[in-house]
Amino acid sequence: MQRRDVLTATAGIGVALAAGSKAVLAKALGGAPPSHILVLWRDGQKGQRLEVRGRVANAAHEPLQNAEVSIRHSDPNGNYTGEYEGVMVTNARGEYILRTAMPGSYVRPLHIHVTVSHPSAGYEYTEMVFRGDQNLDKESQQFGIILETVRLNDVEVLVGNFDIVLGKQ
Repeated sequence: MQRRDVLTATAGIGVALAAGSKAVLAKALGGAPPSHILVLWRDGQKGQRLEVRGRVANAAHEPLQNAEVSIRHSDPNGNYTGEYEGVMVTNARGEYILRTAMPGSYVRPLHIHVTVSHPSAGYEYTEMVFRGDQNLDKESQQFGIILETVRLNDVEVLVGNFDIVLGKQ
């Protein structure tokens, strides 16, 4: 694709891009729009597999379809390499599923950066943290995701839930 094609394809979406809409850019460039499932895990990679499911809702706790959920976290060694970042868009029930590897530690508690936006409910930046992490202070433990170990296709996976409410008062 030539520079001119990119400029033509993205004309008029500057406002959406300023709000961080990677989904709009992918669609404008002819790519498939993101799914409500984001898979960052690659077979053969080291690290503990992690699946986080959640729901994005507005302040009235109604599900938000097409909310954009951007994820970024370190690799299992605690390094930011760009391998563990991506975008998903919630389904009609406001649901999303993240399949990745548990982030590694680098001084701070284990965490996953999450940015969520929706045209009718606003924008939120937060972090997923995990209950039981020794680097997480006692007060913050209550906000940590409770993980349970399950076996899927002979692979041990940590599974948890992380719901997000946009437009809180």
